[in-house]
Amino acid sequence: MFFFLHFSCNSIFQLLNGSYYFLQQIYFILPSLPAPPVVQKLSVHFHLNLVFLISLPVISFIIA
Repeated sequence: MFFFLHFSCNSIFQLLNGSYYFLQQIYFILPSLPAPPVVQKLSVHFHLNLVFLISLPVISFIIA
């Protein structure tokens, strides 16, 4: 159970990581977009997701 959660969290994290850098690349290619606050919000959201995905396997391991 723990390993299943760990692998699913890992794949979700990789997906989020890829989409985050993809959005960063789009913003880098199109600097004329009025989107710095949007990029900042995405960055904060990404870091919150990172914290959640790190804590999820730890919590599940403690419960198990």
